[in-house]
Amino acid sequence: MDNTIYYVLLLLLGGLASTIPVYMCLFFTGVLGMAVFAATSMPFDVQSMLLVQGFYRSMDKFALVVVLFFILCGNIMTSGSIVDKLIKTAKAVVGIGGFMIPALIAEGYDEDYTVGVMTAAPILGIIIPPSISMILYSMITNDSLAALFMTGFVPGVLIMVSFCVYTYFVCRRSGFKLVKPPSFRELLAVLRESFWALMLPVIIFGGIFSGAFTANEAAVVACVYAFIVELFIHKDMGFRDVKKVVVS
Repeated sequence: MDNTIYYVLLLLLGGLASTIPVYMCLFFTGVLGMAVFAATSMPFDVQSMLLVQGFYRSMDKFALVVVLFFILCGNIMTSGSIVDKLIKTAKAVVGIGGFMIPALIAEGYDEDYTVGVMTAAPILGIIIPPSISMILYSMITNDSLAALFMTGFVPGVLIMVSFCVYTYFVCRRSGFKLVKPPSFRELLAVLRESFWALMLPVIIFGGIFSGAFTANEAAVVACVYAFIVELFIHKDMGFRDVKKVVVS
């Protein structure tokens, strides 16, 4: 028994190091480990019952469905034009030419500075909701997902402001090219064009914090809203593209 745990662990590490998918490695090593450890202390029918109960408890997690719906919402946004409109709005308001390293370098930003910013900034995706990490944490600890979302705003805003202050002084000191701020008319035109895209987070968080729907239901609402916007308002996605977006 003492050596068996090492064999199971080696099997898991060997599977992870090979081309076997992670979920299959976890599944087969989990079943093997449970069968080996239970074989010495309980009959086979009890083992089978515990195995089925373990599978059911693992799948009976509504938060896993929430993660899938938020991922689907992201696919809808990237397949349509919601993300493009949000980037265009950020460029007009903040003055950054893009959210990817090649785009920033093309705008004249230093390569080391660009890589540093793009390495540090993704932490905001974990802290500022909706965060998949918060959803999984809520599932494991049974904490309120809405409360976790609320606690992420203040630290996220503080980190964002710190990045902005740091970027301001670095750009002034390094002499990076300054982007001419848009006029009020240009800014209004960009906001009008991106109105439906900007309403997505408003609907999600407004619905959660007003009690109109739960944080879990917000993922489904976000998907339905994104589909409606892309299919009937922006019209950048056809009904034939729905299957491809959902499957991917």
